Amino acid sequence: MNQLIKNAKTFKTIITFGLLASITTICFWLFTITVKLGEAVGELIFHITH
Repeated sequence: MNQLIKNAKTFKTIITFGLLASITTICFWLFTITVKLGEAVGELIFHITH
């Protein structure tokens, strides 16, 4: 029984770290896309206004 509880705790830790890693990756990916889009829009506006 104790072994089962230990395994469950380890599993929970792995899942938590996995989720955190996924969220971090998704946020970084979104941030990169936003920056790239921002640069593209900025260039467009610059070309239109100049």
